[in-house]
Amino acid sequence: MKLIQAKRKVILIPINILFYLILSNIYAQDSTKSINEGAVVSLSKLSFGSFNGFEYEARLSKKSSLTFSAGVGVYYTKEDLGYNVKGSIELFPVVSYNYRYYYNIFKRTKSQKNHSDNAANYFFGRMDVVFPRSAGYTNNWLVSQGWGLQRKIVNKLYFNLQVGITENFFKDFNVLKMRFQPLLDISAYFKL
Repeated sequence: MKLIQAKRKVILIPINILFYLILSNIYAQDSTKSINEGAVVSLSKLSFGSFNGFEYEARLSKKSSLTFSAGVGVYYTKEDLGYNVKGSIELFPVVSYNYRYYYNIFKRTKSQKNHSDNAANYFFGRMDVVFPRSAGYTNNWLVSQGWGLQRKIVNKLYFNLQVGITENFFKDFNVLKMRFQPLLDISAYFKL
């Protein structure tokens, strides 16, 4: 009789270990969900403002993303002829890459502020390639860095603001030149 009871204990120990492992795995998955709550998410969106076109923001980590954009940019151009400075607002085809680090997204979650769809403050690094509209122009490469914020206005409509410095790389008479410019980018986007 004692021999049978000893065998049951031996069998019960592996079953208890298996049960414990299953429960701890379920608990670990639940705690991971709560840790990821408020993290950056991937988004597809249509943007309107200084940039008009399609954007896809891909999540890289809990606090960072990489955005790819293609569309039409609205730019202020200035032509300096020495005796006459002429400025105008023009439209150019643009492809853009934008790295964002959302530094306060978990703080917004903790204080129960709206953080859905990456509604938070961020630091960014951005590169825009502005394509020429005619043979007389060359490509401009704009490298920008600064601070931005994204907020929800109404359902699926968001506000985006970026402030920073832009380095404009361009060719002038086959000589590569660079010019620093302030950046103020105000736009709205519709989440697809």
